[in-house]
Amino acid sequence: MNSIVARSLDEIRFWSRIMKEHALFLSLGFTYEQKQLIDEANQFITIFERIEEKLTRYTVNSDIRQIQAFNAEVYQAAVAIWNYKRKVLGLTLRCEIRSNNYPLLIDHISREAAYFANRLKELNEGKLAPEPDAIIEENVFFLRIMADHAKFIGHLLDPSERKLVAQAREFSHDFDQLLFQAVDLDSMQPQSETIPLLDQFLDQNRVSVTSLRDFKKTARELIEECRIKSNIHPLLADHTFREAERFLEIIDLFEASLKKA
Repeated sequence: MNSIVARSLDEIRFWSRIMKEHALFLSLGFTYEQKQLIDEANQFITIFERIEEKLTRYTVNSDIRQIQAFNAEVYQAAVAIWNYKRKVLGLTLRCEIRSNNYPLLIDHISREAAYFANRLKELNEGKLAPEPDAIIEENVFFLRIMADHAKFIGHLLDPSERKLVAQAREFSHDFDQLLFQAVDLDSMQPQSETIPLLDQFLDQNRVSVTSLRDFKKTARELIEECRIKSNIHPLLADHTFREAERFLEIIDLFEASLKKA
């Protein structure tokens, strides 16, 4: 039970901050006349700040029933922000609004909200240990996130930062290839759920994610020190770095589970 509690608190700690930052990034991308959408984004910042504050009241020794209730509460917030993001995506794709929020970025952050909500639902159902099919599916999800990040970085860097733009494009291509490989492995399930295949799959992904994580770390430092030209908010640079770190942690968890199998 303590494992469910610890994992729940860890998921909420990581993803609530991510959701709060998504709301901030959306609000910064809207134009001044899109006041209602900005106000809604600000409401979500408040909601997730309250969740973060409430999180401090719990520990790994908290009662499982309290944590399940908290998970259910946070689940509702994750679903609500998912609905908001999909609404914004619809308005954007129908050209009812024009903003600096790319459709792919809005879709990207809504996928993360859906992932967060699903994790909370699984934890409340007692699902903790990763199954072989979950290993492939989680990697499909995170590889797509990493590929998107590379594309966003390439687009938000000033075009004159030619070397960094080229590096971002290389990462985009690399992660697109890894994603296609993961999708192929996914379609070969359940026959592809063998330990040697999954082990090699995770090893290969780890190498590329580590390289991208290091690239993001360097970019974050350059942006914070105002040493490169870009439209990238320093918090966004840190945000994408943290998500790469998270993926590496998940790869570690999956590799540990394979060793026990």
